[in-house]
Amino acid sequence: MNDYILRPIDRNELVARVRTQLRRKRYADTLRENVLAAFELAVVDALTGLNNRRFLETHLSSALDHAAHMGRPLSLMILDVDHFKAVNDTYGHDAGDEVLKGLAQRVRRVVRSADLVLPARRRGVRHRDAGHALLIAAKIAERVRAAVQSEMFQIDASGRAIPVTASIGIAERADDANPDALLRRADKALYDSKTAGRNRVTAAAA
Repeated sequence: MNDYILRPIDRNELVARVRTQLRRKRYADTLRENVLAAFELAVVDALTGLNNRRFLETHLSSALDHAAHMGRPLSLMILDVDHFKAVNDTYGHDAGDEVLKGLAQRVRRVVRSADLVLPARRRGVRHRDAGHALLIAAKIAERVRAAVQSEMFQIDASGRAIPVTASIGIAERADDANPDALLRRADKALYDSKTAGRNRVTAAAA
């Protein structure tokens, strides 16, 4: 309870007190919205609308712990846009931003809601049934790679479009449930994709 009024009720006093309570409510709602907005900015990439690396660092550790506790597999995918620096250098950073936004949209279209997609090098964390986890993760990664390559990326309002491809590395969690080790193995698989010619998916060796 924030306030009370005694009987007999004075109309003017009632109106004044109600207005005061409404102002307090609006102020409290604004504070709550600001806190939520600040939290979202802390974990969401403003350009793509995807969760950022900070969110990954928090989520991956807990996801690995949960998967280890439940005895379930977990696969990590790292995606890198091929020759992205050349896009920025040739067409400008605004064009690069358009490519990243378009890529995020395509990844969302082909990855299920149970997956987690993050920007920079986009990272997806996925729980899978034991036995075929890495194989299924590789199929998802190939679906993402194909979606990126499937059509040109529009880079400005005039309709200019350029081809873009992506290289992907995937790795499955080991028994130690170590986030850093999983990231290193997925990153090494990504490096193997790039050195093998790019525009391909590579799975880390078990």
